Amino acid sequence: MVALPPELWNLVIHALTDHPRTLLALTRTCRQFNGPAEAALYRSISPRDSSSLHQLCQCLRKAHQKRRVISLNLSAMGHYLRPEYLEDILAFLHLPSVLSLKLPFTTDSKPAQLMVELVSECLNVRTLSLPWIGDTFDHQPDIKHNLALISCLHNTPRVQNLRLGCVSDGVGSVFADIVGGLKDLGRLEMTEYCEVGKEEVQALAAAPGKLASIRIGPFRGEDLSSLHALLLNHRHTLREVMIVDEGVYPPGLLTLLVDNLPYLTKLALFTGRIPTAELDVFFQQVSGLECCVIQSQPGIADRHLRSLLARNPGLTALGLSHSSITDVSLIPLLERIGPHLVTLDLESCALISDVSLSVMSTSCSSLRELDLGGRHPLVTMDGLRGLLDENSVCRPTLKHIGATGIRCSRYYGTGEELRSWVSKVTKEFGGMSDMIWRSFTCRKYGDLAQTDYEF
Repeated sequence: MVALPPELWNLVIHALTDHPRTLLALTRTCRQFNGPAEAALYRSISPRDSSSLHQLCQCLRKAHQKRRVISLNLSAMGHYLRPEYLEDILAFLHLPSVLSLKLPFTTDSKPAQLMVELVSECLNVRTLSLPWIGDTFDHQPDIKHNLALISCLHNTPRVQNLRLGCVSDGVGSVFADIVGGLKDLGRLEMTEYCEVGKEEVQALAAAPGKLASIRIGPFRGEDLSSLHALLLNHRHTLREVMIVDEGVYPPGLLTLLVDNLPYLTKLALFTGRIPTAELDVFFQQVSGLECCVIQSQPGIADRHLRSLLARNPGLTALGLSHSSITDVSLIPLLERIGPHLVTLDLESCALISDVSLSVMSTSCSSLRELDLGGRHPLVTMDGLRGLLDENSVCRPTLKHIGATGIRCSRYYGTGEELRSWVSKVTKEFGGMSDMIWRSFTCRKYGDLAQTDYEF
């Protein structure tokens, strides 16, 4: 096999990018494999715990030259990202080659200072995730370090995908100055740690970038008139919109979206109360959606779901949490779009029963994520059993099920009840119990991320 051309070996080694242990073994096999295997090993660095990062840093210290890295994802490290690890990364990695950089939340000033230095070195980064930095004692925003971190964007003018957690009261003027220079910006996500004010929204409205995706909120203050200007100014490029502020709903937002954003394919709203008349008109007119999530009061009703299905047959992700829908409207939808439905959120849809789960087991052959969390008095363990039966078309594809609201679980929040529920599920489903978890905390809605904010 050693006689194979080097090009073939390079292809084999490149296919092992997601298997670092195998690559590490290949680096120690012979000189022929050492170079390609090391290049693939350090191409994408994404440690999942402190021990794997510690091992990585030990290997870096033994290297004779700086390692080239394309993707550096430290977002899973959190408080385990010690200053010495960041110092090793700064010293032994070739940072100008980094195209994707994701950093974790911290309340420690020393890592925060090193993060600023790290971002400043990644001159050619295209995907950048800047965390919220809090004060060690009261976990309030650390204005000094958040300001320093967001100022690093002056050195990264080629950013295309940007996730920000460091925009808080006191850094808005700097943000407004910087965003005008990000001419390639296509995707912007401002997390729940942000406090988006009128000044920041106005800056985004005037930004030269061709925004295709925006996730924004919560807002600072209740004057949201500039949000309409933001959406209108980027109406020819926006395809994904997520607005998160459960305390307020910008009046006329749904009307603006359906009338002025012709290329909108993904919509997620987590807002205050939406006027019923506006909700009715939106569902009667909207078309071309692949993802639709509206979590608000009074919520989606059966008539809305019927209208949505009639004009949006290409839906792959649907969020119906806390709505009043029943099996009457959900079953026809599952039968129509089931073969390509990937994500379905039914959290606290109290009128859904085992009948809908039975239809899922025969129609939803692509379903990967299903949320049955919250209150579900009409869904029982029998329904879940049918969904995971070996004859169910869902079983090969399902990866996650939020099932805390199933009646027989008796889980309503205490530790003892949760342990009882986990024990029952483990006994019932054996090896499949790892995909049934206590709440729907994983990423939802495809690219419109809520928790891990993956681009």
